[in-house]
Order: sequence, then C-alpha cells, then structure tokens
Amino acid sequence: MEKTRRYIYIGFIALLLSLPTFSFSQISLNILIRDNSAFKQSDVWQFVIVNSSVVDISAHANIVIAENTGEEVLQLTTPSFQIKRGLNGNLRWLELQSNIIFGSNESGEYLSRTGALPGGKYTICIKIIPNDNVGKTEKCIDISARENLILRHQYPLHNSEIFSSHPNLRWICSSTSPGITYALRVTYKEINQSRMEALENNQLYVNEKSLVNNSFFYPITAPPLKPRVDYVWQVVALRKNQIVAECEPWLFHLGNTDTILQISPDCYRLIEKLSNNESYINDGILRFGYQNRSNDKELKFRIIDQVKNEVCESTLKIPLKYGINKIDVDLRKHFKVKNKRRYLLEITDSDSNSYQLVFTILNNSKI
Repeated sequence: MEKTRRYIYIGFIALLLSLPTFSFSQISLNILIRDNSAFKQSDVWQFVIVNSSVVDISAHANIVIAENTGEEVLQLTTPSFQIKRGLNGNLRWLELQSNIIFGSNESGEYLSRTGALPGGKYTICIKIIPNDNVGKTEKCIDISARENLILRHQYPLHNSEIFSSHPNLRWICSSTSPGITYALRVTYKEINQSRMEALENNQLYVNEKSLVNNSFFYPITAPPLKPRVDYVWQVVALRKNQIVAECEPWLFHLGNTDTILQISPDCYRLIEKLSNNESYINDGILRFGYQNRSNDKELKFRIIDQVKNEVCESTLKIPLKYGINKIDVDLRKHFKVKNKRRYLLEITDSDSNSYQLVFTILNNSKI
C-alpha cells in the first residue's frame, strides 16, 4: 500500500512538471518626467514599472510621442530588460537619443537636430511587452513641453532715446527652428500706467502676430511717434500659436530732431561690418568713412529704399585708395531720394565682406 502511494505521488509531480508554465504578468506603470519640460540631449527620461506578478519578467518597451493633433513625432523600441517582481518598483532610465525613428514632420526634424521637443502639447504612450507576450500593458500621459529659448530685445534699448520716427525694432532669439514666429506690440504709455497696463489697455500702434524675421520697421502707416512721449514695445516667440518665450516690455522715446539738425555737416561715420547704427542727413550729403582693406580700386555699393525695398538706381562711380577713405555722396544729384525716408547703404568688397549703414533723410533736408 505504501509503495502504491509513493508511485501515485511521483506520478502527480511528473504531471505538474509536464504542464505549461504561466507567468501571470500584471504590470502597472508610473511615468515620471523631470520638470514636465522638453527633452534635452543631456537629459535622462525616467519611468517606474511596478511588477505585481510573482515572477521576474523580461520585457521591452514601445514608446510613442505624438502631438496633440495625433501626428507622431517619435517612435522608440527599447532593448529587452528585466523587471523584478514585487511592489517596490523598478526604476528605468532611457536616453531618448537611442534607437529613435523620427517622423518626417517638423517636430521630428527639430528633435533630430536639437535633441529637444519643440514647445507644445504632446501625448506620451508607453507599452510594456513581456517577451512571452503575456500581460501586455500600456499607459499614456499628456505633457506640455516648454522650449528652452533665449529671447531678448536688441533695439531700441530700455529707456533709450532714439531719433528716428520709423525705428527698426530688433530682437534676438536663440532658436534656429523655422517653426518659430514672433508677435510684436507697440503702444504709448501714460504717466500713471505700468508697461503691461499700457500694452493691454491702450491703442496698439503695432500689433503684428506672425513675423518670421527678427526685425520690423515701424510702419509709415502707423500713428507717428512724437517727442517727449514714452512708448512700450514687446516681442513674444510663438510656435503653432503657443507662446514659448517672451521679453519684458521695454520703453523708448523719440528725441527732438532739432538737435540733429545742428550737427556739423563735416561729420563722417566709419562704416563697420553689418552695422546697425543709424545716421542722419540734414543737408542732402551722405558722408561716411570706409576702410578699404581689400585695396579695391572702386567702391561697390548700392542704396536701398527700406520703405519700398527697392534699389535706388544710379551710375555714380566712387574711386578708392588703400586704407581709410572719406566719401561724400550728393544724394540730390545722383539719387532720387525723399525726405523723412530711411535708406540702407550696402557696400561689398572684393573679399565678399559686407558693410552697412542705415541713414534717414530729415524733414528739412534740401532735397
């Protein structure tokens, strides 16, 4: 009898060993994204996997990032990794730059160049797939990615005095992405107003919302700027109509141009490379200094009407000597120019260096 029981017991054990093995994989996810911000090349994305089953699991992860429009930005499949059993969690680190398949849209191209998601709203989905395909689980979260941009005003400076009634407002942005646009606002400020109150409550003299360049000339169709009035201007950077960076509002005021009219005509401004400096003409003669480093025999130049964006035609030829040249150009004789108009003098030497000077013809110039 005892021998028979022993055989039954051994047979039962053999039967258990012959049955298929089940892992009972039930996995829950908790996703941690540092600072809820855009991914950078140096950042590590962390997520926690809690394994509720009774065995360790070998698995891999599929990760998809999509814009709020549903268009995929990134697809990533990780190598296989171990998920330890227990409720104390398994912390995973993932470099986003590994094994990435990028889509063809703008956000994917931007991510491939910079290692960062552009600013905007995204959905991130993680699917954990055990290697035995038992117990798949998926979790999605929404994030708002903030772009790490540097945006600042360049001209006019804060609390500065300018002498052009149609200034070239300029700003600097660190982004090289073609998806960035700019919104620009300009208005006047009352004595008892803050700068932001002026922008929110007063009539906007400029209210541009989709600029693609980093500069904008105050238009001749806008209300004229007046001396002894404070003006406020502000630029914000946008991506798909979402603000990703903004400047503090700055002040400037228009100086009295009568002081410029008293400047001695014997004044020559030395032109520098790509200079943003401005000059003023009160007698119809454009005077400037030019250092001829390339030993060119003749000045290669053109004058551009910045309102019409047209080149002013002329047959004028200006000979040069090596070194610094003092040059006088009689605008009345050689060019068709107008009062209260802004022009750009552009010089190119034989070494392909470019030199620029912006000048404005004042109202009482003899033209």
